[in-house]
Amino acid sequence: MSTTSTSSTHNESITAPQAAPEMSVAPEVSVASEIPVASERSLAPAAQVAHGANPCLGYTQPIEIKVLDERLRQSEFGLPRYESAMAAGVDLRAMLQEDTVLAPQGTLLVPTGIALNMGNSNLCATVLPRSGLGFKNGIVLGNLTGLIDADYQGELMVPIWNRSSEPFTITVGMRIAQMVFLPIIRVAFTEVESFTPTVRGTAGFGSTSTH
Repeated sequence: MSTTSTSSTHNESITAPQAAPEMSVAPEVSVASEIPVASERSLAPAAQVAHGANPCLGYTQPIEIKVLDERLRQSEFGLPRYESAMAAGVDLRAMLQEDTVLAPQGTLLVPTGIALNMGNSNLCATVLPRSGLGFKNGIVLGNLTGLIDADYQGELMVPIWNRSSEPFTITVGMRIAQMVFLPIIRVAFTEVESFTPTVRGTAGFGSTSTH
């Protein structure tokens, strides 16, 4: 408590205690208000429940998307979206000029009608086959797994491979593959002459057996 004292020959006066200055409190900031919210058109109804509720990051990562094929806007296709509340990937559509028959063991580079700008070097996108098409029809990716770097801004193209023994028709707008975004850890290499030994060491293929 701070006081001020004034002295004379026979008396002493003490001022009343001064009130402590009020501390300014910053207004509360709502984290939820900072979360970018996608339009209703860009999300399937079931996914709207979980939008912005990423348990790992706590927010939805904004990604810029450019529509290169107007049919995505002018039809029921729409932008890529999560088809269920907890889906990990969004589906990519085959934006071909016409329905196309893919012969057995044939390959085709399929345009998706979109381009992305991730703008984050710690992010990438992977393109994967759709489970049902791969299991039931033998339709997978020609490169098995696609990797999209954060600085690539061209149209997303999907190499489709019909590994089955039957022709398969890819229709315009078919959801032909799925895209999953992943965080990236960038490393710095340090050259050394030897490693600290581990129990496994250089033991490679089959070193842990199958049972």
